[in-house]
Amino acid sequence: MIFRGDVALFFFYFMSSMTNTWLVLRAQNRQDVVWGSVPLFLWMVLTGAGAALIMRLEVHQMPALVLALMCNALLSLFMLFALSPVLEMLMGYTTRFRMMELMNLEHPLLQELMVKVPGTYHHSLMVSNLVEAGAVAIGANSLLCKVGALYHDIGKIFRPRYFIENQFGGRNPHDKLSPAMSVRILFSHVKDGVKLAEEYHLGREITDIIQQHHGNRAAMSFYGKAKQMGEEPDLEDFCYPGPRPQTREAAIVMLADSVEASSRTLSDPTPSVIRAHVSKIMKDVYADGQLDNCDLTFRDLSRIADAFVSIITGLHHQRITYPGQDKNGIFAPEDAEDLKPEWMVEGDSSGGSPAAQGTATAGDAGTGGTQGAEEGKA
Repeated sequence: MIFRGDVALFFFYFMSSMTNTWLVLRAQNRQDVVWGSVPLFLWMVLTGAGAALIMRLEVHQMPALVLALMCNALLSLFMLFALSPVLEMLMGYTTRFRMMELMNLEHPLLQELMVKVPGTYHHSLMVSNLVEAGAVAIGANSLLCKVGALYHDIGKIFRPRYFIENQFGGRNPHDKLSPAMSVRILFSHVKDGVKLAEEYHLGREITDIIQQHHGNRAAMSFYGKAKQMGEEPDLEDFCYPGPRPQTREAAIVMLADSVEASSRTLSDPTPSVIRAHVSKIMKDVYADGQLDNCDLTFRDLSRIADAFVSIITGLHHQRITYPGQDKNGIFAPEDAEDLKPEWMVEGDSSGGSPAAQGTATAGDAGTGGTQGAEEGKA
């Protein structure tokens, strides 16, 4: 009814729409869309010429048709770039182009995370690598997983010292707090992260991952601490507010977050130990019911585990131990002396490096070796 039986117009609009959709789906960034408009325009000219022949247009009408098609392509491109950011904000939807921009480590929020909470920043980078591999293994949205992992802990910006990865061997401020107060601070990073995500317009999909990456799991360390203090705590008071992961992508971020944080405690990270550790963490998450609301299958979990093990094993690869190094890679003092270059050893007994010795010799010939050496240092 739209085309009133005009097959030529239907053919033109159908072929142009399908080509446009195919090009947009293949685009990785906005530059790809710009360059994709060139073959789109050529295809529109070709199909438009075919439709014109079917409609038996006159030859002198063809230039006007080509001009109209060019204006159509340019107008469509302009409307795409002008309206997509507005529609993203109004509808809370994060396009692939927007996620590519958010993945840039120069983003102000990631820069603030790097400066204020460096431990969390590096943890997020590692989680992003894990989730990308896991998502690719099961065919999930790897880009959404990677971006969500980069921002999943942004709420820790406000109270960095209360999270273990940012204490760097210093005093743990939780030692002076009650378990109830500690879990409030611990849980607040999820709520603060959601607020930051909304403030920076990260989109609903990223915000959901931030909100769901802990599900409603219990902070068992503080729950156990409360019981040791003679209290009778309610387990629900020590559980994250949730909700549980609702999508495969949010579930992958939860699994990677748990695996990456706990794998740092492995004293002997051999491949077999890593595999056993990853399997245990993922089984605990599953047994706790955290994956009940997403569409992950047992086959998916197996493939995700394999991807995690591959990444973590690569991070803990063994290095050659050089002569004189201890298990931490530090040289003993006497071995360090043996490894000095020849000129340094000679310099220790005769006044420094060859350059310094030359300066001292020149000083001896003039007004004195000490003065010459000091001038050489200056």
